[in-house]
Amino acid sequence: MSEPNWSDLFRLLSGMARLFQSCSTEEELFDVADWYIPRMFPDVSGAIHLFADADARARSFTWGESEAIASPPDMDACEALAKGQPLLIAPDAPAQGDCAPGTLTVPIIAAKRPLGVLQLASDNAQALEGAQGMAFITAEHMALTVDNIRIRTRLKNLAVKDALTGLFNRRYFDETMNRETQAAKESGDPLCVVMFDIDHFKKLNDTKGHDAGDVALQSVGRFLGATAGENDTPCRYGGEEFFFVMKGSNYEQALAMGETIRSGIAALNITHGEIQVSPIYVSVGVARFPDHGATPDQLAKAADLCLYHAKEHGRNQVVGYETIKK
Repeated sequence: MSEPNWSDLFRLLSGMARLFQSCSTEEELFDVADWYIPRMFPDVSGAIHLFADADARARSFTWGESEAIASPPDMDACEALAKGQPLLIAPDAPAQGDCAPGTLTVPIIAAKRPLGVLQLASDNAQALEGAQGMAFITAEHMALTVDNIRIRTRLKNLAVKDALTGLFNRRYFDETMNRETQAAKESGDPLCVVMFDIDHFKKLNDTKGHDAGDVALQSVGRFLGATAGENDTPCRYGGEEFFFVMKGSNYEQALAMGETIRSGIAALNITHGEIQVSPIYVSVGVARFPDHGATPDQLAKAADLCLYHAKEHGRNQVVGYETIKK
């Protein structure tokens, strides 16, 4: 193993740190890290593992050929990592927890919160020992940047997310409708909205309690989040009313999504303590831009009119605008 060129290493570190400052997402951060970090540790295999939290998913990238660091370690399975301390295991030493021999694991920590780990692996003990200093500095830069990104994401989510359901809120719905109707007008791409609300929701609150009602709303929110496609935006409009903005979906696809929502919610098993909350049912309205509404407000009102028609004709059904205009 050759002696490291410290001038080159610190030039790489400086370039990485400078670009980290301009990263607004973890995807951008990983693009930068994926280029710089393997070049900073050319004599070892390595991995960056970031843990999931309420505002970010888990993500990883690796370089080199070591399988020992392909997955993140259980931080609680090793005393050193549980305390937020780095762990170096020589190639001829026994494993500790999930950390194999011939590895260096450096926690990525901000404000005593573990955000992830930087791991290096090599059969050469000298290579691992020599990489420790740069690994510590790199982990500190990662921690600062990841923490800043997640704080900004958390603040943004507080402004546009509904606290109870985790769905986008009415403010974000209005912004999305303005943006997507304008985009659809310019591109000619299809755009539909699906609106629904929970049938007899007041009765549910009155008979089973408001806590049970909140559990029902949370269950609907989780279902919508899991059902939404890449171009769908599920929103809680207010109370028990919800919107599904479907960019790139035609009227028939929106009707099918309405039925997926109706039948899927009806099939949910929802309990609150010993209280059986489900089944719950929804009435659904579907409208298409620009035929059923040429502005955001007109499109939302068209879907609302369909929902009202569903309520008036038995509830627990999907009604499209083409049906009521006949």
